[in-house]
Order: sequence, then structure tokens, then C-alpha cells
Amino acid sequence: MSHVLILMESLDSAQQKLLQRLCEENGLTAETAPLQAKSALERVVRRLPDLVLIDLIQAPAAECLAVQRLFQNEPDFRNIPLLYQLPKGTENKLDLLQGPSDFILKPYEPSEWVNRLRLMLWRYRRISGRETIQHGSLLIDLERYEVSVTGQRIDLTFKEYELLKFLATNAGKVFTRDSLLNKVWGYEYYGGTRTVDVHVRRLRSKLEDATHQFIETIRGVGYKFLSENGLSAPPPSRKQDRLKIRNPLKRKKK
Repeated sequence: MSHVLILMESLDSAQQKLLQRLCEENGLTAETAPLQAKSALERVVRRLPDLVLIDLIQAPAAECLAVQRLFQNEPDFRNIPLLYQLPKGTENKLDLLQGPSDFILKPYEPSEWVNRLRLMLWRYRRISGRETIQHGSLLIDLERYEVSVTGQRIDLTFKEYELLKFLATNAGKVFTRDSLLNKVWGYEYYGGTRTVDVHVRRLRSKLEDATHQFIETIRGVGYKFLSENGLSAPPPSRKQDRLKIRNPLKRKKK
């Protein structure tokens, strides 16, 4: 399920509800935040979005440009497409060579808005040119055999990778230890089901923290991959957070 971060120049409650409802009705998850570089950074670090929507009530101003530079200059964020929505008549103030991936003018029909988001999400995946599996902040690159959480690459052994890929491909389904042993290790593997428990424990230690949960233990049965990752818990403190992205807003003291 694709995740949309909506940055709003004015946190109008009616507009917030409308945009979130449009996302939810079309199979997208969404969260809103003020149009501020610091707020945008915090939300992206917490959960890497598939698309960022910037809702403007006037032509792009200084704070908008700061957010734009954040996504352009930071390697972890620069591949996230930006969609601006702004009042008709202000589009001539946009620098499309240095600015958003696309824009939509207000007022618009809801169907036009939804189609524009879908097109951007499709186009972004096509441009990437790679087969991937993504669940929230977890990204599995099937061509490169790479796994990342919130943009941070995670080193896995081959069997850890294969187990994660199988579970993520079948999100929401419960598998017994025997079935996982057969599916991932093969029918000719003679090791016990304890092997599955060990690999799941290692995966959890590498992937999960206070705000990320991907694998759930089904007591007395086995395991399943959560189709929606993350616990309903506050973000970890700086000391607790094991998956860090460099804060580009911090400047070294001269």
C-alpha cells in the first residue's frame, strides 16, 4: 500500500479530512504535517513516503523552497516524487526544472486528483527500473538483493533475505514453521524448525525497533508478515533509534 505525506501551508481541518479521505478511498495511506522543513524531515525519517503532496494556498514561498531543497539535496529523499497543488494563476511562479515532479491546479475534480496521484506513483516505479517489494518504510530490491528500512540499508544473510522476501510477498498470511522450512529452505533440508525461529529472531533484531514491526508471532502456529508495518507508539528517542538518517538541517559549527 502506497503512503502519501501531505505537507500543508495552512492546516485547514476540512482540507485535511478531504485529502486523507481521497487517499483512503483509493487504497492509499496518508498523513498530514505543516509545510516546514523540520516537520517534513521528522515525518520522512519516521516513515519513508512513496509520494509527497505539497498543498499551497499561494505561490511557493521561502519555507516551500526549503522543503523542496531538502528533497532535492538529500540522497535518501531525492527519489521521492513531489506533487504541488496550488491555486490557478500561480503556476507561472513554479520552476519546473528545479521544483516539483508535477503539479495540479485548484480547484479540481476529485477524480482528476486521484488520477494524477496514481500516474505519479506509476511513473516513479517505472523510472526506477527495478522490481521491488515495499511495505511502509521497508523496501526490498529484488534485483540488487538489498533491503532497507527508512532509507537505511540492512545487511542480511542469504537465508534471512529469502525468508523476509517470502513473508513480505505473502503479507497477512500465517505460515507454520514447517511450511516456512519447506518453502524457504526446501524439502530436502533436514534441519529442525528451530532454524526458522533463529532466523526470525535475527531478522527482527536487524529490522525492527520501537516504531517498526514487520513480523508477528502467531502463538502455537507460526509467523506472519504485517501488511501495515509500525506500532501505534511514539517515535523513539535519539538514544533508542537504531535506524538513523543524517539530519541535513543541522549545520556544523564553524
